[in-house]
Amino acid sequence: MHRRPLIGLALAYGAGTWLGLTWRVPVWALWSGAAAAWAAAWAAGPAARPAAGAARRVAGGTLTAAAVVLTAWTAARVHPFNPTATGPASLAELAGAPLEIEGVVADDPESVAAAHGRAAARRFRMRVERVRVAGGVWTARAGRLPVRWLGPSRGWAPRYGERWRMRGVIESRARPEGEPDTLGRRCVLRADGWSARFVAAGQGWWWPEACYAARRAAARCLAAGVEDHPAAVAVVKALLLGYRLELPHTTRQVFALTNTLHIFAISGTHVMVMAGLIVFALNAVGVARPYWVAALAPLLAGYTLATGLQASAVRACVMALVYWSAPAVGRRPDTLSALALAALAILAAAPTQLLDLGFILSFAVVLGLALLYPRFYEPVRRWTAPDPLRVQPEGRPARWARAAARAAGSLAALSCAAWAASAPLTAHCFGTFSPISVPANLAIVPLAFLAILAGCLALLSGPCLLLAADVFNHANVALVSLMVGLAERAAALPGAAW
Repeated sequence: MHRRPLIGLALAYGAGTWLGLTWRVPVWALWSGAAAAWAAAWAAGPAARPAAGAARRVAGGTLTAAAVVLTAWTAARVHPFNPTATGPASLAELAGAPLEIEGVVADDPESVAAAHGRAAARRFRMRVERVRVAGGVWTARAGRLPVRWLGPSRGWAPRYGERWRMRGVIESRARPEGEPDTLGRRCVLRADGWSARFVAAGQGWWWPEACYAARRAAARCLAAGVEDHPAAVAVVKALLLGYRLELPHTTRQVFALTNTLHIFAISGTHVMVMAGLIVFALNAVGVARPYWVAALAPLLAGYTLATGLQASAVRACVMALVYWSAPAVGRRPDTLSALALAALAILAAAPTQLLDLGFILSFAVVLGLALLYPRFYEPVRRWTAPDPLRVQPEGRPARWARAAARAAGSLAALSCAAWAASAPLTAHCFGTFSPISVPANLAIVPLAFLAILAGCLALLSGPCLLLAADVFNHANVALVSLMVGLAERAAALPGAAW
């Protein structure tokens, strides 16, 4: 791995993170071990002796890997949401008791279906500051708690960065067997929105607040002119902006049965379309390629933040920025190194992501694509290659047919590689196996790409020309309706899912 050191670092950091989340070791011992390992690695490594032999280089690499493992182990142990942490009493101890909580809304609340027309249900995460059990006194508590807020459909609803005081009950959910028992997975606050009290605004950072405001404006733009198609608008908003809680249950179910629910995870396709439009604009105004990353970085980071910082979105954003940063530093882009750097960045910021199924699936599928796609595509490449012994050049229809066959074969190879990488995990985690997955993805993924492209064009044209956004939104209604119809037909086939 000397040509791709990031892969070794990512593997070592991942191993250390897993140890930190599963093994309870005193932090002082880990700090001491990490410091000693780094000192030994520096003394034995090539940085100290450039002319060192192979044995010393191997020893230096081994000590460096050990130092990275111990560093990651330490970082995971001191993380506030570590399931093995032995700090202050957690909020989980208060489950079942009526209480009052004061804290700050930590993300952009999403609307969900409510019980009746006069109520509105929202979900968000709260950064808890203090808690008071019924009849008690306020006590300081720290942590992030998922909130299910049911309140009036009209009036002031929670937004990011606002401090609220609300009454409710913390409910403890049974965790699946083999899943780590973390607070974010097992507890949720059911809050009474009618008795909630707004305390103060401006408690968050300006950058996330601006990103969430742009997300809400984008949602309004995607619904312009097509308000009479709420089901299609919900699919488009979930597809582009990550508002997945607004998806109808039946729609979510048919996409899950056909193993095409992944199109609603903000990932490489979304980032690719966004980056492509930005690059097109930069190229049109004559900006040199080494400087493209300066414009891509804040825009892609803002999009990733606004859509909820999903593991797949962060991974795609980091990989895209690494890819476009390569020309600026005189290097060639490398997919595996970019994937390793994305894993390092996510685990360094949030070690508990290693236990998240979305993180595991996202990286497993991309790794499978990187390793398996070239092998699946090789027969397609040979089959669609022009005859090298042909004397006369091919006509235009033949070239177009060859290009179409190559594109279809590439999409089939991509779907087969993604299915081969994800099928064992989905079968193990969800207990389902979808033979219809590959043909369903062949039909639905291109439509999803076109819907994302049309949605991006609507967002770009909406602020300047609302009529153009209306046209793209109507095109999206047609694309989404076709996509949902295909998913429903595929899910209804005999033996579609086991």
